Amino acid sequence: MEGRRLATGLILAPIAFLIAMWASAGWIALIYGIFIALGAYEWSGLAHTSRLERIIFTAAVAGVMLLFWQERPAGWAMVTELAALGWLLAPILIVWRRTPLSKTWVLLAGFLALVPAWCALVAMVGPSHGINDLLLAFLLLVWGVDSGAYLVGRLYGRHLLAPRVSPKKTWEGVVGAGLAVCIAILVMRFFLGIGFEWGLLLGFSVWLFAIIGDLMESAFKRWSGVKDSGRLIPGHGGVLDRIDSWLAAAPIFLLCSRYLLR
Repeated sequence: MEGRRLATGLILAPIAFLIAMWASAGWIALIYGIFIALGAYEWSGLAHTSRLERIIFTAAVAGVMLLFWQERPAGWAMVTELAALGWLLAPILIVWRRTPLSKTWVLLAGFLALVPAWCALVAMVGPSHGINDLLLAFLLLVWGVDSGAYLVGRLYGRHLLAPRVSPKKTWEGVVGAGLAVCIAILVMRFFLGIGFEWGLLLGFSVWLFAIIGDLMESAFKRWSGVKDSGRLIPGHGGVLDRIDSWLAAAPIFLLCSRYLLR
């Protein structure tokens, strides 16, 4: 399992960075839209839906993304801001909810998590043809959180972060994620020209909400009684298992960047 996870990461990470560096907004919208649609299919499975219901839910998410892309509404900013507000309230659900949500609420939560994340990711792409430095900064930070938490938690994890929600996530992993974010901030400073003080604030927001997004997906999986959201990515589980931290961090990062980097 560890070898497969490492091999998959070594293959996917360079490809993802190259796409993020030079792809146009249209390609970014399409590529990330595919991932979000796959995540929607897996999320609907957490609600114990039938195959037809999963297809309908996935089509609904894909349809809304397509509508947003065609219309390019000025309301994208409002969508991400409302999502950011929702993620601010997410810890309450993680801490206090002990019984599974109904099918309707699970699907609604998935819709409100997936679509705004896609909007935020596409909005990070610059209008001109060049390096997408904002999207690259986000990827550096969120992958830093994921990798640091996994590696340090795997090697040194002893104290569980939220045992009722996830039996593997530890406080040591949280610290490891923070250390990895510090490295990502330095990379952002020297290669993307983002000031250290602003990078620190952006890094802290991604560090915090990537962990919240991860815990939220773990909570839904626990309520659903499954270990992984799927099996599409070797060593990682499903697509949703790979992008769970992005769902919360992307709207927050975009919102912070609007005020810090303008």
